[in-house]
Amino acid sequence: MISILNQNGELVKVLTSVKDAEFGLHKLFGFITDSAAQKRIEARKLKGIEFNTDSWECKFKIKNENGKILLSDSENCSLESLNNEEWKITSKLGEFKLVKGGVAEFSDMLIEEKDSASW
Repeated sequence: MISILNQNGELVKVLTSVKDAEFGLHKLFGFITDSAAQKRIEARKLKGIEFNTDSWECKFKIKNENGKILLSDSENCSLESLNNEEWKITSKLGEFKLVKGGVAEFSDMLIEEKDSASW
């Protein structure tokens, strides 16, 4: 499992089974593989949704090999290996950290609280 965190350490995306893929930050779909983005684009076209925002903020190749995460071939972003299990991705939209495992904090907005409003 690979987690993508924002610069505050909050969970953005979890990748459960990535071995070798072209991956990135799509302008409309967020962090997604290239093949999944293409499937979504085709599905939108078939449903008649006008689609003209097929652009990527950042794109790179990800490989999970022998327990190590390897990133390469970046477009519109920089990749920095922090150690064998962490990478820093810097794009125009900010910094993200790609971490092996499920290490993340959840945003306070995701904590369930009793609603004080009476409808």
